[in-house]
Amino acid sequence: MILLIIMRQTTTSCLAFFLLFVWLGVPAIGAEEVPETTDDYNRFSFGISGGLLIPFTDVKEQNFMPASGEDGFGAGLMLNYHVSPVGEMTGISTDDNRKFETEMMHASLTANVSLNGLLAPRSSTNRWMNLYGFTGLGAVAFESRLMELQTGNVLRYPYDETQEGETHYAWVIPFGLGVNFRVSDRVDIGVKSSFQYAMTDELDARVVTGSRKDMYNYTSVGFTFRLGSNTNSKDWAPIERAMYPGDVDRLNHLASRMDSVEDDLTGVGEKHDRDMQAVTDEVGELTQAQIELLRHYETLREALDDIERKMEEKEEEPEETPETFYAVQVMAHKKDLSLEEAGAYLGINDRLRKYYIDGWHKYISGSFDTLEAAIVHMRKLWAAGVSDAFVVKYEEGVLVPK
Repeated sequence: MILLIIMRQTTTSCLAFFLLFVWLGVPAIGAEEVPETTDDYNRFSFGISGGLLIPFTDVKEQNFMPASGEDGFGAGLMLNYHVSPVGEMTGISTDDNRKFETEMMHASLTANVSLNGLLAPRSSTNRWMNLYGFTGLGAVAFESRLMELQTGNVLRYPYDETQEGETHYAWVIPFGLGVNFRVSDRVDIGVKSSFQYAMTDELDARVVTGSRKDMYNYTSVGFTFRLGSNTNSKDWAPIERAMYPGDVDRLNHLASRMDSVEDDLTGVGEKHDRDMQAVTDEVGELTQAQIELLRHYETLREALDDIERKMEEKEEEPEETPETFYAVQVMAHKKDLSLEEAGAYLGINDRLRKYYIDGWHKYISGSFDTLEAAIVHMRKLWAAGVSDAFVVKYEEGVLVPK
């Protein structure tokens, strides 16, 4: 960025010095969505600014803040590469009864670094605000005079000259901070504070042995206007568009690869979802099959229980016996015991039958056609421990004799 500062008057030699720099510069760095190539940006703009000029010289009332009478005003025109303030710089020292006035012009080549773009390059704030720092190198052309504060008599010109009108030159190092706000596609408004460190102690026409070099500050508010039909200002280009085009191509390739990876991941996710749905469907089918199997199992168990119940009922039913038969009576009891209870009481596993005769429940074992077969069975029961067993005869279900 070319910065031209003109103080009070402009000479032919100073204008020539400015024209030497006007075609050089470094574009500002900003951040927003932009076209594909860096050639699509408008690098030119113009603007106006105005603000205070504050000296930091040997002739000064206070070290930092300006005293009354030291608040010089500057105003100017900017081109992008900025032509800046016009004004007068003045300093006073009441202790020494000194005052100086300097008419100057300087041109400088500065580089801007976007601080918010550097620290937060993806922030949406970068689309409308740019906080930047800058430094560079420049030259100053100046005419100074040192005067008595009370009388206004000239005490000295720079470099011990004897008359006014000689223009002198010195290198300067500019540095400072600024902030720009994007009002529209063509208009910006900004605040900027620039310090100029001069490689001379003659800006105030006074040299103090052992003192530092002279320096001055210009703090201003300015408007910038973009020219031409292209409103894509380089001032608001994103960082990646301010880089070397080869780097932009590599970034674009990397972005394309990242998009491809994202698509692949999306495909993997969709396949995973499909597989999970298939597994869920299979689990659902297995669950339904299990429910059907349990239902069949319950039906089968109920059928088995029914068969077992019918078999038990059949066991309790008395078997058909001939009209006349021999048997072995094993027990008679007043209490009605079940066949299972009677067998358990006697400790035998024989199949028993039960008759109720004259108030007694009589339990018999076996059914034989002959007396001899019944006697053989009785002896087996004796051997099994039923010593009270004896042979009985039934005719048509009636005990003979009773």
